[in-house]
Amino acid sequence: MREHLMDLLQFNNWANKRIFTALPGVADHDPQTVVLLSHVVIAELLWLDRVNGIVRPLPLWEPLPFPELLRLIDQSTHDWLSYVGDCDATRLERRVAYVNTKGVSYQNSVREIATHLVNHGSHHRGQIVQLIRRTGATPPLVDFIAYARNE
Repeated sequence: MREHLMDLLQFNNWANKRIFTALPGVADHDPQTVVLLSHVVIAELLWLDRVNGIVRPLPLWEPLPFPELLRLIDQSTHDWLSYVGDCDATRLERRVAYVNTKGVSYQNSVREIATHLVNHGSHHRGQIVQLIRRTGATPPLVDFIAYARNE
């Protein structure tokens, strides 16, 4: 399972960077593209904070400047890969108690959280792809199968 999650996290990084590379050409036409990718990356950091028992406010829906966005994509990937890389099967199933942004308490395993953050990113990257198309630009391919084929 650890290797599978590591692969998903690498895919997530690959897809985030492909979207990031497309943004400078379209962000002026649709600033929501930057808001969404910023949200994806900040949410990844928020989930890692939760896994590590850290509570801090993070700007979930604020656009980040491009240099900061790229830095946080790299940081999130590094931190998640390091965390999961150090996990054995028992640690991946460890239950994490947290309070969501609406103040509701939940518990999920590290495995479930890592899987969620990749799916969450795919959801919002799909929205970004649609917004890029609306500007008349061609969005990057960010499907997992393209990553798996090394496209």
